[in-house]
Amino acid sequence: VRFAIASEGLDETILYRDKAGDDWKPLATFRDGEAGWRPLAFDADNRTVYITSDEGRATAAVYRYDTVTHKRGELVHADPHYDVEEVLWDDALQRVVAVAYTTDRRRIVPLDETYGRRQRVVEEAFPGMVCTQVSATGQGANTAVFVSSDREPGVYYFLDEKRKKIEEIAVV
Repeated sequence: VRFAIASEGLDETILYRDKAGDDWKPLATFRDGEAGWRPLAFDADNRTVYITSDEGRATAAVYRYDTVTHKRGELVHADPHYDVEEVLWDDALQRVVAVAYTTDRRRIVPLDETYGRRQRVVEEAFPGMVCTQVSATGQGANTAVFVSSDREPGVYYFLDEKRKKIEEIAVV
């Protein structure tokens, strides 16, 4: 664990350490209800952290954060109406591949070309549904996908990109 959040009254402090056993260093303190940021996930380089922040904004957006310089970096994704507060990691690709947020339903915005291609395939196969890639192999040629909506609790499917087939695995 390299990030932690300590709470005292209405204050929350973001703590960081380079490795287990190091002392925790406070990076920032925010009062509940005020603008601030939170860590979400490390990227594959183990230096960059994706954070969600509403500092200087009306809605929360995802940014990169450098753990060496302790500076917020480039904007990854923002929506002018909704808080963007989640990143999606792909084990097969070993990197953050998308951001997600909720409007009338969960929205996924691909950041990676391979992930984006798979996402388009399943969203075209299941229009109007929420399609979440839950597991993939290699470069994602085989992907397990969870498909749901406000009226459908969910079904797991297997996407085989090579054979261009989607097969039902299990109903929730």
